[in-house]
Amino acid sequence: MKFTELRTQLENWLEKETRLDKWSIDTPEALYTEINNKLYPTNTIQTVRVKAVDYFKDRDTTRLIFDFFITYRFEGSRSIEVEIPINQIEGLLLQIHRHFEKQWSGFNEDITSAKGLINKDLIQITRDGEEFDDWLVTGGLSFSLDVLIEDEDFPDINPPNPEDPDVDFKSLSIRTYRSIRFPVSVVEAQLDKDFIKE
Repeated sequence: MKFTELRTQLENWLEKETRLDKWSIDTPEALYTEINNKLYPTNTIQTVRVKAVDYFKDRDTTRLIFDFFITYRFEGSRSIEVEIPINQIEGLLLQIHRHFEKQWSGFNEDITSAKGLINKDLIQITRDGEEFDDWLVTGGLSFSLDVLIEDEDFPDINPPNPEDPDVDFKSLSIRTYRSIRFPVSVVEAQLDKDFIKE
C-alpha cells in the first residue's frame, strides 16, 4: 500500500465515524453547526504529520503513528461541569479507538497490525483567549499501524526518475593483466580468451 493512499483512507474512515465540520489547523470559528434543524457545537479536526516511523526488516513492515485532534467550541458562559458534554466527547473518542482496532486489523492485506493508542491527556479544555471567552474542548486520537509500504512517485515535489538506458550487449570480453616476472599458468592463459563472443 502506498503511504498517500493509506492516509487518505484513514481520513475518509474518520469522516464516517463522527461528524467533522472542517479539516483545519485553526480552532472552530462559529459556535454552532445546524443539521436537520438542530444545533451542534462546531468542530474542526487537525491532522498531525506522522509522529513515529519504525521499520521492521524481518517483516518488511513499517510502523506508523497517526495523530488527530478534534476541537469543539462552546459558549464561554457555559459551566464546564454541567453544560458541556465532556463525558460524551470522552465516550466518542474511546469508541473511535475501539472501532479502529476492530475494523482496521483486517482492513487490508498490507496492514499487519492496527492499534488505537489512548493519549495520557485524552481531553484538554482551554479558553479561546481571555477569562470569559469561549471554551475549546480538544480530544486526541492516535492510531498505530504496521503496514507493507510500497514505493511511489511524488510528482509535485520531485521530477520523474530518468529511465534506465536501453543497453543491448552483443559481446563481452574479460582480460587479465599480470606481471611478466611470473610464469603464465594454464588457468591464467585461459582467462585471456574472450568469454562471450558475438
